[in-house]
Amino acid sequence: MPLVKAATQFENQYRGRELRVCVNYKTFETIIKSKVEILEEPAVDMLHRVTELQSKVEDIKLDLENEAEKVIRLHFQMEQIVYCQDKVYRGALQKAREKEAEEEKNKKSKHSISTLTEDPSIAEVVQHLTAYHEKSLPLLENQTKESQQRAIEELRQCGANVPSHDADKMFFLIEKIKAFNQDIEKLIEGEEVVKEKETRLYNKIREEFKNWVLTLAANTQKVKNVIHEEVSRYEKQYRGKELLGFVNYRTFETIVKQYLERLVDPAVVMLQKVVETVWHTFTDTARKHFSEFSNLSQTAQNKIEDIKSQQAERAERFIRLQFKMEHLVYCQDQIYSVVLSTVREEIFNSVGKPSQNLQLKSGSLNDPSSVSSITEIGVHLNAYFLETSKRLSNQIPLIIQYFMLQENGDHVQKAMLQTLQEKQQYSWLLQEQSDTSAKRRVLKEKIHRLDQARRALYQFSL
Repeated sequence: MPLVKAATQFENQYRGRELRVCVNYKTFETIIKSKVEILEEPAVDMLHRVTELQSKVEDIKLDLENEAEKVIRLHFQMEQIVYCQDKVYRGALQKAREKEAEEEKNKKSKHSISTLTEDPSIAEVVQHLTAYHEKSLPLLENQTKESQQRAIEELRQCGANVPSHDADKMFFLIEKIKAFNQDIEKLIEGEEVVKEKETRLYNKIREEFKNWVLTLAANTQKVKNVIHEEVSRYEKQYRGKELLGFVNYRTFETIVKQYLERLVDPAVVMLQKVVETVWHTFTDTARKHFSEFSNLSQTAQNKIEDIKSQQAERAERFIRLQFKMEHLVYCQDQIYSVVLSTVREEIFNSVGKPSQNLQLKSGSLNDPSSVSSITEIGVHLNAYFLETSKRLSNQIPLIIQYFMLQENGDHVQKAMLQTLQEKQQYSWLLQEQSDTSAKRRVLKEKIHRLDQARRALYQFSL
């Protein structure tokens, strides 16, 4: 009895986290923790699926989802502590021992193992169980490996610990900004790495430029459809001393300016779409690189926002200037003569008559001179808008690319490098979020446990 009392006193005084009567505690703890690790990610995935079904309000869904995920992950972290109240554990352990004793008693009352395996039906069951074990073991190994890889990726995103010395902080910040600037440069050059269902920034912008070409083509078609109306209106209101049937250059110039003016707003709308696309991409890049440093991330996003606004204003100013220059209605003689000749061949058939399209458009006019005037001015408008559309289809996208990619990207990189001059701000910029250090520690422990589990599974499979 004194020995029992001494042992009990020693256990009560010095026992740590070990559950009562657990002989090989390390083995027990490793098995429990690896099982919890594997179950953690499916639980979080289930949370994301539920929140997508339950809420349509993005901000509320995001806040609730983040809080719920923190609670779930905290629960799994606490599960890894492997703790149970002594009274509860004694009862559960007693029941387990009674069950085990009952099974052992039943075993003794039956045939021996060697006798059972001689039974064909039992041997078949054993064979099926062995086959199932051989199939399930690789699956468990893959699950453990995938869980470890996800943990390694999360740890990589968390980054290394922030240095304590100012000199080391400077080099740490340089590496962070350098990696960010390299990704911005890749975005500008169209060489960024994208995942399976993602699209490069250049391809997103290229789609907007394709829509711009369609807008130009639609505008040119509108001109063809209203030629007879415009010429007829001019003949009634503005014709001077020129004889009937003569093409007045002022009529041609008025129509050109009128339809060029209609292209300004679509060009500005295209610019705004590209601005938003580039801004979202740059901002997402900043969040990815500086996610664990809220102050640095917000500083980068503020700089991106300011530079975006400046470059968007410059781009819009140059686009409007381009259309003002288009009001000069100019084209090189050599170029225009070639285009005009090509359009004449398309419009007039082999017998020298206007194509069926122009005849239909001008069918409402009975005067042959008016028809001739409309046909002639139609040839010139088609030729000029064909060449102008080619020029604008390239020039406007060039302006947008230059200011929103080249200039915008260069200014963002320079602005981030300028933050290195503010040495007194290093500690503030590199201030980690409250849970980052704890998350980094938990991930390291998780990777270590999963590594041990993989080694144990490998040894078991030999």
